[in-house]
Amino acid sequence: MTKNKRLMLVLLFMALVLTFILGATLAALGSTTEGQTNTFAPSESITARLTEPNWEPDEAIKLVPGKTVRKDPMITNTSEVDEYAALRLTFLYKDDEPMSDADLAELLKWVEIDWNDSWVLFGGTLVPVAAQPLVFVYQDAVGPAQATEPLFSSVHIKDKFDTPPLTEDALAFLAGLDRFKIRIEGAAVQSTGFGNAAAASTTLSGLFPTP
Repeated sequence: MTKNKRLMLVLLFMALVLTFILGATLAALGSTTEGQTNTFAPSESITARLTEPNWEPDEAIKLVPGKTVRKDPMITNTSEVDEYAALRLTFLYKDDEPMSDADLAELLKWVEIDWNDSWVLFGGTLVPVAAQPLVFVYQDAVGPAQATEPLFSSVHIKDKFDTPPLTEDALAFLAGLDRFKIRIEGAAVQSTGFGNAAAASTTLSGLFPTP
């Protein structure tokens, strides 16, 4: 990569892990989650930060069916120029191995994430589930000191009153996972030279290291 390229791009390494510990019984689905806020090291003049302003770990001590937990990853532009931003999500098993597409498809039937349509999935769709990892690109340029909208705002475990209703087989599947994580990585590029976020998408996606 040339020096000029390094000036233009910054890769924000993994910052955020969402962990659910799923109870083994069908009567109740227990859980604890962990989250953290990280500041990313700058690459020359392009800097950004990944935060979760509404994340309250105590809310996720018992993630039972029907419960909703707030979790809102977003990127703040900490540089002096406009940026385009992307977030990459990888769903992992408890041993940090990437989750299979089949298991992820099943998981997303019962764990509802309220995706924000200000972010667009690059190169695929969630239904059917795209091959991991999932790269989302924010559709607006982010000015200095401004933040994106959150990629999502909450995580909800379905219950028998949802559509489709949570079944005992679904509980058994979730409990069988034991725990899983969502790894989030971020990338930002200065907006100059790109007509819009779609034009910057390939460059942003290419910033992430090979899984």
